[in-house]
Amino acid sequence: MTNIEMAKKNKALLIDFLLKDGTLSKNAIDALLGTIQYECGFIPSMENLNYTTTARLREIWPDKFKGMTDSAMAKYIRNPKELADHVYKERGGFAYLGRGFIQLTCKANYDNYGKKLGIDFSKNPGQAMLPEIAARVALLY
Repeated sequence: MTNIEMAKKNKALLIDFLLKDGTLSKNAIDALLGTIQYECGFIPSMENLNYTTTARLREIWPDKFKGMTDSAMAKYIRNPKELADHVYKERGGFAYLGRGFIQLTCKANYDNYGKKLGIDFSKNPGQAMLPEIAARVALLY
C-alpha cells in the first residue's frame, strides 16, 4: 500500500470513527482533522530525534545542553534513544516519544490515555502507532 493509499484509508477510518462517536461538533472534527493532516498527513508517525549537529541540539534544548562541550554532546548525534533519554528523562525518555496522529508524548500522558482507553501502554507504547488506537487517542485529546 502506498503512503497516499494509507493516508486515505486512515482519514476515512478517522472520519467514520469521529462521526460514529458523535461527541464532537463538525467544527471540532474539522479542527482535529486539520491538525492531524498537518502533524502526520494521516499516517501515524513517531517523533524524529535523529539530529545531526550539536548546534541544532542547543537550539532546540538550550537548557538541556547548557555548559556541555561539543565532544560531550557527540553521543547524542544520530542517536535518538540516547538523546530522548537525556532530554525527556523526567517524562519517561525514549519509550514515550511522540507517536500516533497527535504525537502522544510523555509517560504520564501514555498512562492517562491508556487508562481511559483500557490499554496498558506501559507494556507496549508503540500501540499508539496503530491507526485504530491513534484515532481513539485523538478523539480523547
